Amino acid sequence: MTFFREVEGSAPANIFRVNLSVRVFGPVVAALDTLALVATSGLAERIYTGGGMMSGTAIASGLIAALVFVLVAKLRRLYAYEALVRADRLLGSLVFATLFGVLANIGIFFLQHDSMEYSRGVSILFAICASIAIVGLRLAFSAFIEFAINRDWVSGRRVILIGEIDELERLTRQDIVRFGVREVVRFGLARGASHEPLTPDDRRKVKAAIAAARSHRADEFAVMISWSREAAVAELNDMLRLSPLTARLYPDRSTRRVLSKNRNGGIEHYFSVELQRPPLNAFERGYKRLLDLTVASVVLTLLAPLLLVVVALIKLDSPGPVIFRQRRRGFDNHEFKILKFRTMSVLEDGARVIQACKGDNRITAVGRVLRRTSIDELPQLINVLRGEMSVVGPRPHAVAHDVEYGELISEYAYRHHVKPGLTGAAQTSGLRGETRTLAEMEARVKADLWYINNWSYSLDIKILLKTFAALLAHEAY
Repeated sequence: MTFFREVEGSAPANIFRVNLSVRVFGPVVAALDTLALVATSGLAERIYTGGGMMSGTAIASGLIAALVFVLVAKLRRLYAYEALVRADRLLGSLVFATLFGVLANIGIFFLQHDSMEYSRGVSILFAICASIAIVGLRLAFSAFIEFAINRDWVSGRRVILIGEIDELERLTRQDIVRFGVREVVRFGLARGASHEPLTPDDRRKVKAAIAAARSHRADEFAVMISWSREAAVAELNDMLRLSPLTARLYPDRSTRRVLSKNRNGGIEHYFSVELQRPPLNAFERGYKRLLDLTVASVVLTLLAPLLLVVVALIKLDSPGPVIFRQRRRGFDNHEFKILKFRTMSVLEDGARVIQACKGDNRITAVGRVLRRTSIDELPQLINVLRGEMSVVGPRPHAVAHDVEYGELISEYAYRHHVKPGLTGAAQTSGLRGETRTLAEMEARVKADLWYINNWSYSLDIKILLKTFAALLAHEAY
């Protein structure tokens, strides 16, 4: 029995295939809305005054109305993919946002005492033309999306689909695309009563789904299970927390049937409930990446002469490679090779790795100095530049230790919800070095999870500053 069905790449090859990402639809429509409001502002002025070229006042009026409209539309989720697919359900909201933009524009002109230059007649015409243009544009774009969906042109977020078999069998490819997602792999679960939890076979499939998400580089999980099965949904949510990916619960067929009858607004039955979100959003991940690249590049450049001296000292001190490579697990448990200056006479990277301790006779003479000053960690800046690590985050452990402590500490796996770091909250809290007892490792994990749950821009800077101060104390060994 196979747990999943591979669907990606099932469409026939076509060199001229159109591939439209749902991520760009919102920004494109926002740009079109802006152009439409500026154009209708000029049109209203021309109709009312009989003038020729669009005046600066008309352009300013259109831009002000567009800015307010886009902000209101964004707040009301009118640029969400689900809203763009079914614009006919949101015509009232679109007209409201348009009129709000026009009224805000009038108010700004009034406060600037320029209301004489911008007459009430132009304002009324602007409101009418703008409303017609926005509604017409949105209906046309909605029709275009439907056209693109039917021709398999739309590419949504890459998802691992998990759901009851009978729920999944009723989904067409077009239904899935209308959700704004692209199915990569699906896992069918057994149907159960409302009070029944997941079966043992279902739990195995969920674990396989998490592994498939890693191997297929999926963006998120799409869950389609009866909403009445509260126990199963809760258990499924707990299991998916082992992955840092977003998990969304989509309406089952009964809920979709009810929602589809709602003609008074809303975005029909293509919405989802977010069961879990990543610790950091796209903007926050971008900030951390910029910080990583900046710090790693500057430090490597400034310390290049020191690194060359260290290479020579290691070569003269003992036989063996200069760089020690060991398997570690990073974001979402993806393995990578961590780089360190060799400080020991052994190169352990197997099923059993013995942690270094004070007075360890495996540590070389030069290695002892490198460890006390943390210079041995500097090659990891290359891991940072590669994107395998971050400057600040939970310190990565040897794979053997991940396996060992993953079975002993229930929340250990959550450390992999962010990239591992050169330094972290645990290290600046005195939890660095050998963990002799399980309690010491639990304390380190607790500090790492606190960092993940309380991350901020300033927290990274604070940890970096505390790290520099700790290095002066030579606390490592």
